[in-house]
Amino acid sequence: MAAKQDRNQLHRALVLTGELARLPWPLAVLLVAGLCAVGLLFTRPVAAAGVLALACGLDLALLLALPRLRVSYGPARPPWLLFAAGRAALSAPLALLPLSPQGELLALGALQGALLALCLYATLIEPFWLEETRLRLPLPGLGGPLRLLLLSDLHLERGTRSERRVLEAARAGRPDAILIAGDYFNLSYVGEREAAAAARALLEALVALAPPAGVIAVRGTVAVDPRHAVRELVSGLELRLLEDELALLEHGSARLQVLGVSADGSHADRGARLEALAASSERSRPRLCLHHTPDLLEDAARLGIPLYLGGHTHGGQICVPLVGPLVTASRYGRRYARGRLQLGGTTAYISRGLGLEGLGAPRMRFLARPELVWLELHEPGS
Repeated sequence: MAAKQDRNQLHRALVLTGELARLPWPLAVLLVAGLCAVGLLFTRPVAAAGVLALACGLDLALLLALPRLRVSYGPARPPWLLFAAGRAALSAPLALLPLSPQGELLALGALQGALLALCLYATLIEPFWLEETRLRLPLPGLGGPLRLLLLSDLHLERGTRSERRVLEAARAGRPDAILIAGDYFNLSYVGEREAAAAARALLEALVALAPPAGVIAVRGTVAVDPRHAVRELVSGLELRLLEDELALLEHGSARLQVLGVSADGSHADRGARLEALAASSERSRPRLCLHHTPDLLEDAARLGIPLYLGGHTHGGQICVPLVGPLVTASRYGRRYARGRLQLGGTTAYISRGLGLEGLGAPRMRFLARPELVWLELHEPGS
């Protein structure tokens, strides 16, 4: 129940941020001014009002510059209001400290400067600080070595330097096969022509790498990856889109069955589709479940599927030190939020993905760097 509430709360929050983007600018300015006034209600130096107003002004300048610099493409008003609320909430307790007016002003300036540095890092640096995770996993019955590249949560809005870095890493790593775990579009740009062109260009470039065992993909969540939009996106590409289908991945002496389950329908429906695929597969040959979310992991373990790959959670995208992800949009909450997991005889990897949430959510990552995953599969003992 708690996990279901976690998913619902995240969805409601994203919808709310989208609505905030419609606020007229004069009203948004008044709201920010009100938040600043609340934050400074108990502070003594009059100059403190100027410090907080300057910090909020710099936030707005940063948010307005992001799309102009082709860094990210979210609306400015929702995160600006969020940042102002955070600055105000963190400023108010300074009045409780035994500081002189000058000391209080210096503390406020230091706090606001630190928060600005945090915003700069989370918007300009971490979203493009790609991490390449490497795993070497034994898989009995595989027949030979197999090098897989897992990508997830592309969330294309427009082209950025992020896609170039992904392609550079993929080209240098020379995968035998590329697996894509869905969410090609950003929620703000589903069906938008320029965003679709950016997503198509990335997929074309990945296919052009010509991995010998091909490119295999599944769709992500329905709101982000509607069936018609994804089918149009991949039309004509040498890419296998699995819609609750089984594909045999072959390279050299290696043979691996990929059970691709799309992310539409209820959890029970998806579990039933995975069970049907498992029943139609050969148990004597190793199997891999490719699904957008971590939510079928327990089903895969129950069915004896030895390898499970997914994404969806973004690793939390914005995490708190010593706490970790606050929300993950998974039915299991933070239990399967990211990284390598072991559930019985099933090894799973849940990628932090590459992109960012849409609507009015801040285009930020903190303590959840974008990730592509290299999996070196091999026979035990080799």
